Amino acid sequence: MNILKRANRKVRYLWNQLKSTVFGFFFRYRYKEIKSFLVFVGYPRSGHTLIAALLDAHPNIVMSIEWAALSHLKMGYRKNAILYSIEKYSKLFTVKHDNIWTNYSYKVKNQSQGKSDRIQIIGDKLGGKTSKILMNSPDLLDKLKTELGIDIKIIHVVRNPFDTISTMAKRSLEENTSTSKEPDLQGFSSRYFQRTEVVERLKKEAKYTMYDLYHEEFIDNPQHELKKLLVYLDLTWDEEYLLSCSKIVYKSPHKSRNHYAWPKELKKETQNRINQIQFLSRYKFDK
Repeated sequence: MNILKRANRKVRYLWNQLKSTVFGFFFRYRYKEIKSFLVFVGYPRSGHTLIAALLDAHPNIVMSIEWAALSHLKMGYRKNAILYSIEKYSKLFTVKHDNIWTNYSYKVKNQSQGKSDRIQIIGDKLGGKTSKILMNSPDLLDKLKTELGIDIKIIHVVRNPFDTISTMAKRSLEENTSTSKEPDLQGFSSRYFQRTEVVERLKKEAKYTMYDLYHEEFIDNPQHELKKLLVYLDLTWDEEYLLSCSKIVYKSPHKSRNHYAWPKELKKETQNRINQIQFLSRYKFDK
């Protein structure tokens, strides 16, 4: 049975790749004005989906939600197939899923989610998984740039690490992926800092520009922070777009760290590691 399942999965994969290649070639004229490919790096449960959904609402940006461009590149997808698939999944997120992800609506009314007449920026939101992929295949961004022939821009979404780690542990319990009934804060803390090492390496190599977007600052003033992000992407905007986007942003950051009683030593150890990382050093457990 497992052999049949694997064979069926392989056939479906090859069929999807063939369709994407054919349709990507047919619609390649739509991708001639693309100037940058957008990659999210960072950590699970940090607010990547919100940022990607708001960007997808911009008339010149197309973003897919967790299509996994780097994984598909590794599996043999080429330029037109990648770009077509991202555009397809952007549309599916709007048409099929009504912009709902993990029970939260990311629908921006009266804007361009799932559609674009002139694509200038295209990308794929994967966030924490992208960091994990780059741990094992650090050369994939270079291969992506070579394959697409366009600039790669990176968005690094940062949330208070104590909140991120707590939410990772909470979601593991909810999805029954944990072998314990207690939150594995120690284990997810280790996973979190493995991903910070990937981000630090990318910053040190400086092959690609990286934009640090702080979750709490974005929640506090979404229109201002969205403007700054669009400047980084070299795009213009109108006030109606900014206003529509700001209406779906949460009213305040969710402090998941307060869900659990963090062991004193783990809290201290985590804080010490946070203090040693430049882009995290602003964060404290009690702030």
